[in-house]
This record gives sequence, structure tokens and C-alpha cells, in this order.
Amino acid sequence: MNIHYAYKRAFLRPMHTFYQAAVLAMLHGLNFDYVTKMNYNRDRDLVFVYKPEGWFNDKEYVYEVHHLESMVPGVVLAYQDLGIGKKDGITSLNCMDTKDCLKLYNDPKYWNLELRDDFLAQTRTMWPALCNKYEGRVVSIGNDADEEAEQTIHRINRELDEAVEKYGSDFRGHHTYHSQFKDKIRQKRKQIADSATA
Repeated sequence: MNIHYAYKRAFLRPMHTFYQAAVLAMLHGLNFDYVTKMNYNRDRDLVFVYKPEGWFNDKEYVYEVHHLESMVPGVVLAYQDLGIGKKDGITSLNCMDTKDCLKLYNDPKYWNLELRDDFLAQTRTMWPALCNKYEGRVVSIGNDADEEAEQTIHRINRELDEAVEKYGSDFRGHHTYHSQFKDKIRQKRKQIADSATA
């Protein structure tokens, strides 16, 4: 056996084998999130999803509809590049319970049109009010509140004023864990200093 053959057996064949295994693993996980079939149950709170498993068969998964969510990208400028709004695009749904990803084609020929809008409305609960840059799901900046929000704000302010009148300004216990910890340290230092001087 010469040195070239020994090098081939020791290094090249194992590297080539690992390369093929990596390529097969990548191909195996590449497209298996696509949904081939999806059915509601009678109450429309569960969906039965069929996804490819292996090379030639599908496996059934069961998800609760209220756990499925089409996630909102963090970057606002990414909206225009998402396939979620295009006819030939792909909608990605994430299950908030199992952390699985489902990919659905947007083309209406793959959908039951009577159920499509209802299903998409249930899985896009994070999307409303994203068009306005001053109003989001969590924070509203410099935007006038509607009448219901104004009433809620006035009610909360009134309840806070009543609580301050009843309990005083220190009724909520403003001490955080860190401030309590620092107060304990100060008290211990004072005790040590007092005992040392006595």
C-alpha cells in the first residue's frame, strides 16, 4: 500500500462520507415543513396537518388553531419582501406550543375559499394596527386615543387618586428587590459600626 492510497483511505473517504451525510441531512430537513393537506375538525378549534415524513409518505400532526401564529418580523421594512402578502407566496405559521413551523401556499387554488379568510384571521392576531408607525400592539407614541381608551385612562387615574388618598403616597410598596437588598446592607453596616464604637 503506497502513501497516496493510505491518505485516500484515512482522510478523503471519511471526509466524502461525512459530506454526503451532511448533504442528505440538509435535503431531509429542507422541505419537510410544507403542508400537503390540512383539515379542520367539526368545532374548528383543531387542524389536522399532513407533512412529508421520509421520502414517500406523509405524517399527520394535530395543532390547536389558537396556538398557530404567523409571526411578525422585527424589521418594519421587511413587510414588502414577505411572501405572506403575495398570491404566489408562502405563509409561514409557527405553533407557539410545539415550536413547529408550517408552510402554506398562498395561491387560492390550494385553499377552501369559504374557510381561508377565517383561518388566516385567527392566525394573524399580531398583525392588526401595524400600518401606523405611531401605533403598535404594545406602545402608542404621540397618537390620540379613541373614546374607549380615554375612558379607561380616566378610570385608572381616578382609581389611583382614590388609592393615594386612602393609603397615602407610599401604598404600592415602591421598594424593589435591589433597593431592599441595599437597605439591608446599610442596616448591617450601621449595626457593625454601632457595635464597634460601643
